Amino acid sequence: MRNSLISMITIVPIITIIFIIQIMMPKLTRKDIYFGIRIPEEQLENEELKKIYREYIKNNVLFFIFYILVNWFLLIYLNHLINFLKAVEIFLYLAVTFYIYYIGNKKVKVIKERNGWYKNKKSAVVVDTNFSKEKGGKMLASPWWFLIPAAIILVNVIIAFNAYNRVPETFPIHWNSLGQADNWAKKSYKSVLSVPVAQCFITIVMFFSFKIIGWSKQQISASKPEISKEQNRIFRYRWSMYLIAMAVMINLFFTFINLTTLQVIKSNYKIMSMFSISFAIIACIGSLIMSIKTGQGGSRIKIQSKEGKLNSLLDRDDDRYWKFGNSIYVNKDDPSLFVEKRFGIGWTMNFGRIESIIILVIFLIIILSMKFFLK
Repeated sequence: MRNSLISMITIVPIITIIFIIQIMMPKLTRKDIYFGIRIPEEQLENEELKKIYREYIKNNVLFFIFYILVNWFLLIYLNHLINFLKAVEIFLYLAVTFYIYYIGNKKVKVIKERNGWYKNKKSAVVVDTNFSKEKGGKMLASPWWFLIPAAIILVNVIIAFNAYNRVPETFPIHWNSLGQADNWAKKSYKSVLSVPVAQCFITIVMFFSFKIIGWSKQQISASKPEISKEQNRIFRYRWSMYLIAMAVMINLFFTFINLTTLQVIKSNYKIMSMFSISFAIIACIGSLIMSIKTGQGGSRIKIQSKEGKLNSLLDRDDDRYWKFGNSIYVNKDDPSLFVEKRFGIGWTMNFGRIESIIILVIFLIIILSMKFFLK
């Protein structure tokens, strides 16, 4: 019973934050994107659309309550399968909540087609010709900040070599959600350096994500181009700083794991558990705050401007390029490899380009290689 309670404590706060982000997400996307469907901004007060959002919230709340109750029941009566259950439950939670979103997406699409909101309307794609010149210096934080996580990794490598002779022949390398060691390894330079190697991989992924922010497709509102451009600039800069901060935090977290693994510091299961929970909660809350403050593409950032709505142009209706609930972008004619997500904060890939497929395959190969190395 005690283990079940501790396990519940580790997962419920994280799922709760994910739940809050999900019910808020339709309000965090661009104003002309509603459940992944592009609509005219003046239709945001449409009562049919409001009803869809209310149903979306209701379904998420009901499923969240159901999930917590089922999770509690399973952890009490199937305590010996805690780790397996948690992995399966999180996957099922995300799958069901995506389906709830998918229902809303289809309903909005039907309403849009029935009312013909984009028929006989002028639309345009706005392009800033100075964008490529500006993004290097003004769009992103300095990439030199990544020297901080690089320095942390180097310190961990030095610690690993210095502590090698003091490491037992068999030592713990993994802990469960309760902070208890559940996997061990024989001492070797490969096993002792496993944490720094994992840090290198994660930092490279974070740096690549950082660069994607600058490489991603420019998206400027046709009706308010200057305001939209400034919002997008601030949006990219803030998220580039956030990625740097997360890269530093993750490396510090792994440093704690490394020091514990090499037995440089003594840590019990309570400290391990609380440290892991705290890190996960801080990361989730940070993402939530950033999402609320910025919105997708900077849509929630307030800009002081006299521009107003200069014209009645609508952004081009490109719904046909978005598949599977408008979560996957496929456009062979678009040279961009990375574009803004339709539902959520951040970017996704253009799977209509062979380069995107190659990048994805390389990424998967690296993950499998890392798993083989760490094993």
